[in-house]
Amino acid sequence: MKCFRIAVREGLSAGLVALSFLMASGQSLISSAQAAGPAPTAFAAGKAKLIKGDYASAVKMLEAAVKARPGSSEAHLYLGQAYLKTRSYAQARTHLRAAIRLGKGSPVSQKANAALMTLPKNYLAPRTGEDTRFIAYALGIVGRERGAGGQSKPTVLDFYASWCHPCKLLEQDMDKVKSTYGDKVNFMSINVDDPSNEQVIEQYDVSPIPTVVFLSPDGQVVSYSIGYSGPQNVQKEIEKVLARS
Repeated sequence: MKCFRIAVREGLSAGLVALSFLMASGQSLISSAQAAGPAPTAFAAGKAKLIKGDYASAVKMLEAAVKARPGSSEAHLYLGQAYLKTRSYAQARTHLRAAIRLGKGSPVSQKANAALMTLPKNYLAPRTGEDTRFIAYALGIVGRERGAGGQSKPTVLDFYASWCHPCKLLEQDMDKVKSTYGDKVNFMSINVDDPSNEQVIEQYDVSPIPTVVFLSPDGQVVSYSIGYSGPQNVQKEIEKVLARS
């Protein structure tokens, strides 16, 4: 009888140890799930709020999603769209540009680029003014090539991406313009998906693509065009730059 009682006690003790282990394991799994859960939950909830038109709540939730997953192109896209709805244009531009960069030519990049195009014009414009001469010299854009008589030529910077349909239309026009003005103007094509071009993109503060920036011979940004506006636009802007040279 005594042996039976000992066996029962030992069985109960083993059972309690096993139960404690299972409870601890379950708690650990719950804690792990809670640690991983906020990002997708905040993202899904933020998207839902955005669709319903509760933009202020969408911004808060999607900010949490971006903070938890800074490399998510989708999180940046939807946060940018939410900021756009609240007319927080500077923040919208920041996150939509991040979505383009992180999306690497995916539909997310294309949607972010289209959303950028809807910003007010002053948020789309690249950097202009006399100070841009120093950017051109610092990046080596001006001073590398010179025309007849040792004089620098105007430069055209064409910011593009292979997945951008308007960029392909513009490329056709650029080929024609180059054949006409190739001896008078320097042409540079800048792929925004190439990491080596990030400094140029940031320095000129380029947002949507295509963006074409026109530099005077001394490197100052004197004009620009955003989007595709037909075959005559680039030629017209080049003529303006040449007239100032």
